[in-house]
Amino acid sequence: MTNPLRNLDPSDLIVALDAGLKHTGIAIGTRGRLISLTTASITHTAEAELPHVMASGLMAFANAFIHREAIHAVVIEDYAINAPRFNIYQAELVGIIKYLFWHQHRIPVYLMPQTTGRSLSVGDGKATKGKVYKTLLPIMPEIRYLSDWAQVKPADTSKLRFHASDAAAVHIGFSRYIEEGKITDSFHRRSLV
Repeated sequence: MTNPLRNLDPSDLIVALDAGLKHTGIAIGTRGRLISLTTASITHTAEAELPHVMASGLMAFANAFIHREAIHAVVIEDYAINAPRFNIYQAELVGIIKYLFWHQHRIPVYLMPQTTGRSLSVGDGKATKGKVYKTLLPIMPEIRYLSDWAQVKPADTSKLRFHASDAAAVHIGFSRYIEEGKITDSFHRRSLV
């Protein structure tokens, strides 16, 4: 199997997502630098788990927020089916993201386990969201908060910021994975390239 990641230039844009049912963390950057961090409210709480609502929110994200012609890869923090708080809609959400980016726009989509991303970015695969945030804070750009794709400043960002820092961990972990040459055929098993 030819590995398309070997063709990623250091200046190519990579988008990392901590895809959530209510809020999604978005990190955009090159292999060596985070450029933008965002926590976006994809759906409203009461409707968060309706697949068509998730799809319309992510469609707006894909088409309006990100200039897809500039994106060379998308990496998503993977979900764990056996996790204590697993929600089947999380799997549907990842499926919608794969569809939007790969099937509609032919942008490669990769999945990275949470423990791998955290291990490579902060040195602890089982790090809490708080530890990830504190560890990465010195290198993170200012976090933007979006609701209905308009920039807002929420009264309390204490929990919202963790979505963005988790996306940063995915981005940094993925970049280091590439740099260390750890990409194997098994990495592509659920990815779309």
